[in-house]
Amino acid sequence: MFAVPGVVLLVVFVLARPFDFVPALRAIPFLYGFFALALAGILVDARLGHLDLGRRPPTGWLVALSLWCLVTSFAMAPSVTADTALGLAIVLALYIAVGHGVGTLRAYEVLAGAMLACLLWIALVCVEERLSDKTCVSVESREDHSAMGVSDGRGCATVEECLIDPPEPQALYRCEHQGSLGITTIEHGRVRYIGVLHDPNEAALAVSLGVPLALGFYQRKRTRMRLVTVLAMGALALTTLVFSASRGGLLVFAAICGAYLLLRYGKRSLIAVAPLAPLLFLVGGRSGSGATASTSERIETWYEGIEMVRAYPWLGVGHEQFLAHHHLTAHNSFLLAAAENGVLGLVLFTAALYVALRMPLAVLASVDVPEAEPARIWARSLVASFAGLSVGAFFLSFNFHYVFWIHFGLAAALYASVKRHAPALAAPFRVRDALLVVGVSASLLGVVFAISRVRVT
Repeated sequence: MFAVPGVVLLVVFVLARPFDFVPALRAIPFLYGFFALALAGILVDARLGHLDLGRRPPTGWLVALSLWCLVTSFAMAPSVTADTALGLAIVLALYIAVGHGVGTLRAYEVLAGAMLACLLWIALVCVEERLSDKTCVSVESREDHSAMGVSDGRGCATVEECLIDPPEPQALYRCEHQGSLGITTIEHGRVRYIGVLHDPNEAALAVSLGVPLALGFYQRKRTRMRLVTVLAMGALALTTLVFSASRGGLLVFAAICGAYLLLRYGKRSLIAVAPLAPLLFLVGGRSGSGATASTSERIETWYEGIEMVRAYPWLGVGHEQFLAHHHLTAHNSFLLAAAENGVLGLVLFTAALYVALRMPLAVLASVDVPEAEPARIWARSLVASFAGLSVGAFFLSFNFHYVFWIHFGLAAALYASVKRHAPALAAPFRVRDALLVVGVSASLLGVVFAISRVRVT
């Protein structure tokens, strides 16, 4: 498979972001270079018969969603349409590289292994970051409050200590942990990574997705090393969740574990582990006045998002224009889709997620022979991942996040890999599926509407 090296390098590059640690690396040339390498590999593999470039069900929906976002951007905010088109092209190309560049289960496992290594690394960085000493971090006044900042070398216990004779009087100061790689915590110790995972909630969601990958490898071959990997990934993910104080991340982790246990061991397994759920939320997540303020802000944001939908039901306010109408992002992918791209944008996004989830479910339902157990193992892992992503989408503005679109690609890749050996595999999108998607979209928006009318005191 000539496409696999390019796809793996591309995924590692966008997730781990080595160019943020190695100044000699330049992001854009490497990014375009890996895209070109993956595309060239796809064409060679297709020519040699290693890849079947036939239909992948999520592709049409993702292309339609991207084109509609471009339409709303051009209609509502034409001045930023060029930037919008570039952003959409990058995530769509990332999906195509993964979804169409991986055509066998062996190649799928190579990519899954690379992703697992990245997520282990990210979780390890987050844990080391929190275990490091606190230091005074200066942020330039013109920068966003979430900026990484620079340590001035002074230790601290509270931010008040940083305000005594500061080296940069005009700077804003925080007292935060700083890891050995220079990554600082935020909001009094919440861990994060860099790049697309600079938000603690997104970092928590991402590392949680490493758990089903590790379980998949262990189910494929039960060796001591793979068992150690599962335990390490689980421990690091849980520790990161606690250190990130992400309530949404805890829900994502619970959804992933619940879905995996349900598919692997049945309903009784959920009954057995259900008492552990309250303990998980007891030790993790935020509480107190900070949590109450965060909840109030989120409900206010949902209220404003609903008002955008009511004012612009067909075209929305324009792709990536939510922040032009409110100072916070939507914190809900479904609301964000409706507010920025109208009702059709919401339906297209929900349909893409629904179709992607159906791919591994179709593998589990249609392929039931001993020789197909590897496919079933990875399908089970992917269903658990999408369960977590779906929960995360309700609490994060995650629509066009790289992690999300990589998993769209994994769904397409798994489907194509299995269909090579089981041509009868199919997951048609019928009228009842369309009605279900519309119903789910309306229900989700209704839930957000109902919650947005609540006031937290």
